[in-house]
Amino acid sequence: MKHYADPEWSALLKAVVDSPADDLPRLVAADWLEEHGDPERAEFIRLQCAAESDASPALTWKIRTLANSLTGRLWAVEACPNLVTLAFAEGGPTLTALSVQRSERVEFRRGFPDFVVCPAVEWLAHGAGTVPRQPLTRVRLLLAFDVPIERWWAMLPTLRRLQCVEIKGYRSELLEFLRKNLPGVEVLG
Repeated sequence: MKHYADPEWSALLKAVVDSPADDLPRLVAADWLEEHGDPERAEFIRLQCAAESDASPALTWKIRTLANSLTGRLWAVEACPNLVTLAFAEGGPTLTALSVQRSERVEFRRGFPDFVVCPAVEWLAHGAGTVPRQPLTRVRLLLAFDVPIERWWAMLPTLRRLQCVEIKGYRSELLEFLRKNLPGVEVLG
């Protein structure tokens, strides 16, 4: 979370979000991360960008190793706070007792979060804090029936910024509501 308070990092993230199909802002962000003491994250971004055209087993293994490391799982906490969280095992806050909860909810593509899976009620509470600062294109919202349809109005601004919204555990009127209010967004049930 150390970089999110830095205005330079915020500007770099905005460039990535504003140009989701362009790797150049991502690679500039990688250079910045390396210059600011985060070489593993910089390498992860570069490797994932390279993997778009080279899916060699060695490259895939290196990406998976970085993503599954504690440091890699912490990137999901930084990117999607509250959707992915830190927890300490019984015995107090020590590094060995630290674990990252629900990092599997976030899928990275080209070095940044692209896809999130979470309960709809959590997206209602935390999606607005995630979408503006990450180049997310897709979300899968689980247990949609837990959120009354009138509460979905609050989620529409964040959902409009995505390319695809997949809903699980829903009533048919919710899909109709979302398709009507999310023009240009693919809504799947």
